[in-house]
Amino acid sequence: MSEELVNKEYTLTQEKLEFLDSFRQDVQALSAVNPVKSLFPLLMDWVVIAGAIATSLYLDSKIFAFFSLLVVAARQHALLVLVHEGAHGRLYPSRKWNDFFSNFFAAYPMFFCTEAYRAHHGQHHRFLNSQKDPDWARKIHLNEWQFPQSKRQLLGTFASAFALSWYRLLILFWGMFGISSKANWKAPEKRALILRKLAFYAAIGATLWMTGTFSTFAIYWLIPYYAIFPLFERVRSISEHFGLGHSHLLNSTRNMMAPAVESFFFGPHNINYHLIHHLYPTVPQYALPQLRERLLKEDRFVSLAHENSSYLWGGEKPLIRDLLRPSKMPPKPLERPSDQPKAA
Repeated sequence: MSEELVNKEYTLTQEKLEFLDSFRQDVQALSAVNPVKSLFPLLMDWVVIAGAIATSLYLDSKIFAFFSLLVVAARQHALLVLVHEGAHGRLYPSRKWNDFFSNFFAAYPMFFCTEAYRAHHGQHHRFLNSQKDPDWARKIHLNEWQFPQSKRQLLGTFASAFALSWYRLLILFWGMFGISSKANWKAPEKRALILRKLAFYAAIGATLWMTGTFSTFAIYWLIPYYAIFPLFERVRSISEHFGLGHSHLLNSTRNMMAPAVESFFFGPHNINYHLIHHLYPTVPQYALPQLRERLLKEDRFVSLAHENSSYLWGGEKPLIRDLLRPSKMPPKPLERPSDQPKAA
């Protein structure tokens, strides 16, 4: 392990411990999982998906069908974010029921797996933005993940994401599925997990066959999954850990204080509070805005935390500005609630 890597891991760990000590009581109170608040977003995602598909079928309009595919893809992205919540055990106080809800209502429909993602994601949190972080190590050597870029390069990056991310996502998810690993089949617990997933997909396949709805499934689930959702996921992934200074804990990821419309597509379920999530991963997504209000009372957070105003071009500090030029300039201090101008 290089000295640079050791020092980076040590520095981030020490900084995080300082923040944990400073906010221990607040974090403990906010970390309690409320099943109603945790599971209601999961229910609403499926209500929106069902409503978009049903309305599109009823209206039989190509224009509305296109918008319904965008909405479904956005909620597929939202389901993946809730798998992230499940990986942290933030959907239900009981691990058994947490994984049940996460898998059967979010991960499995997304061809994903909570348990496999949990092991992968734990390394990401432990070794953030280092060669031992599996997400960072998989991406950072590729030109498309190197920022800043020229406008032409950035356009090519998103064109590549639109054209090829579905394939890369498929490879990643297939690896996490675990069916091709002989070691998984030999281990009783992992073998049971694989068989449970296969039973789920067999049941879905049988239902589609008996109801004659496979074409509807292909149009309204597989097309947005492979053609649109990867683009939303790519924008979010870039926003979380790239185009940053990476000189201390508070600029090793960012918060995206984006408009609600942008967050619907790129930052669902408060995943846009990603900096705060990395500081306190035990806090459920619904409590992150409240924790940010508490952090805004701290001078160090206000002066050093990296926050952007939008995913696209809106506000004073859009993400696109970080991606098109170096982000090593001193960040503009955040506004505390008391600093904001009062209405006349």
